[in-house]
Amino acid sequence: MVFDNFFKPKLDRYTNWHNRTPNCLPLIQASRIGPRPTYQYRALRLVRKGERAFPEEVEITFKGKSVIQLTMTHIILWNSGKAMLEGKNIVTDDPLRLEFNKPAEILRARVLKSTRESNKFKVEINPSSSNVVVCSFDYLDPGDGVVIELLHTVDDRFPKIMGTIRGVPKGVLNWGRIIPSRRRTLPYPFKSNKAILLFLFCIGMIYV
Repeated sequence: MVFDNFFKPKLDRYTNWHNRTPNCLPLIQASRIGPRPTYQYRALRLVRKGERAFPEEVEITFKGKSVIQLTMTHIILWNSGKAMLEGKNIVTDDPLRLEFNKPAEILRARVLKSTRESNKFKVEINPSSSNVVVCSFDYLDPGDGVVIELLHTVDDRFPKIMGTIRGVPKGVLNWGRIIPSRRRTLPYPFKSNKAILLFLFCIGMIYV
């Protein structure tokens, strides 16, 4: 699947890269890093209000409901810290949640990919607030995480991640958008622009 091909390497690379500690830092400093929930995101506008690519006779529906705007948002959420993040430390009165501004409506929320099933990471649309998705899990070891997929109707493509977790005073850290790699992997010796120009010059000389 395209999501497995894109997000699994991303999840592995981000968790492995961010969990490495520079050699120049004392080991004692690294040992002080506790659980650290972190997220990144990207979105794809599927249907945009006021910019129809279809005739007026064509109606777009989701589970029988007509939609005039539809966006797919993916969020990678993982524990980039050095200690286990326990779900029981989420404060009941301020749960971990993904929240769009009203009157947004989230049509579907699901865990698209997870590092391990034993984390028991779940997402559920709040039945009383369709702009909110509540997250829960058993535990997240360092490097454990999930890819969450949201289908929604809001102009804002990215939700706020809110909630209180005991022992994590900074909350969930936002590390920005996922930047897709657009570079093509070329075989040696075509890995540099100079090599490519030299190759083209030689080809031109042959046919002169």
